[in-house]
Amino acid sequence: MKQKTVDLSTITDRVLLVDDDPDLLKLLGLYTASYGLESDQVKNGKEALERLQDRPYGLVITDIIMPEMDGMALLQHINRHYPQLDVLVISSYSDLYSFVDLIAAGATDFISKPFGQDELQAKIQRIFRERQLIAQLADSREKEKTFFLNIVESLAISLDEKDRYTHGHSRRVTNYSLQLAEYATEEDVDFELLRLCGILHDIGKIGVPDNILTKPGRLLAEEYDFIKKHPGCWCQNFTADAIR
Repeated sequence: MKQKTVDLSTITDRVLLVDDDPDLLKLLGLYTASYGLESDQVKNGKEALERLQDRPYGLVITDIIMPEMDGMALLQHINRHYPQLDVLVISSYSDLYSFVDLIAAGATDFISKPFGQDELQAKIQRIFRERQLIAQLADSREKEKTFFLNIVESLAISLDEKDRYTHGHSRRVTNYSLQLAEYATEEDVDFELLRLCGILHDIGKIGVPDNILTKPGRLLAEEYDFIKKHPGCWCQNFTADAIR
């Protein structure tokens, strides 16, 4: 199957070009402009950091060997402070760093000198295409997750409603749990998971016959044994795996 390409003229993100060679920097500017991309040009990593603080960029194209601050230092800074920003590294066989070093530092892709206009275009298209695919995958997963949550919540509420004794119980447990969690000392409380567990904590009622669940009098021994099989804590493991 032929891979779809990206029309770079539709990309609104600016590109930051970094190179101490004025001729190559000018060439990069001409190439990216011919693709329909807007760019800013700087001659070293130090100037690049100043631009990154002033405005957002969708891609950085940088040389490695530069004065004041080289491409490796720039790459490491971007990886720490702008982890979502893609970096295309211009490399040569005489560079001090190997491809493995650059990958470890966070490089998205490489292009070796000398390179042509079409080769650079293909590299940039691949980077933006992969970014689009990742965004589409995240959106798809979010929709699936929402669909799943709606189903289980509807199921749990339906079960709650059919038991007059525990009418509204799941909602109250959920609300109390979320309120208590707000006062928790732990900073990494998963409120979404907690909410779902509150809703599903009595989901085991689905396996209890109505004549036992809604029985007005005392339960017989065998009926009580059946109730004790109710998996009240089962939902925690189920929901943790299901929503991730």
